[in-house]
Amino acid sequence: MPEPKPDPCLEYAFPNVATRTQEVIRGLYRSRNLLWEHDHAIVEAAGLSWGQAQTLIALLRTEPDHCLSPTRLYDEVQASSGGMSKMLAGLEASGDVVRVDNPGDRRSRLVRLTEPGKARITELARELGEVNTALLEEVLSADEQAQLAAAFQRLEARLAAKR
Repeated sequence: MPEPKPDPCLEYAFPNVATRTQEVIRGLYRSRNLLWEHDHAIVEAAGLSWGQAQTLIALLRTEPDHCLSPTRLYDEVQASSGGMSKMLAGLEASGDVVRVDNPGDRRSRLVRLTEPGKARITELARELGEVNTALLEEVLSADEQAQLAAAFQRLEARLAAKR
């Protein structure tokens, strides 16, 4: 198989970087962007914004009561407090979450995932998982997926250590 031609835009942007490195970085960026678009389309088809889906997933992971404070939610989802308020208003209106009294602080209210919200996000997460699994299986063997996952873990750890 012939060596892929380097992307001229990357050559210009990174003139002193080896061609293979350019291809890896370009592949990471493009794959991330294409997966992002693909997953967002699935989430939007389900009638949710990406932030709303991430909020429901954060609540789903919170066992056993699927309940968090708005502050914890915006930390989990990495949203601003204003953005979180808007997302929660939409999720409340759709019946996916409810506000409940906070037994630890009478001045605040918690956000709880409802049974319909739990069913909705569980189904969406299942669909995303199946679609992305099928996509990866079309391109990578199980061994290649394991190698790639391990390489990403090492890369992520190294990048985090450089912060």
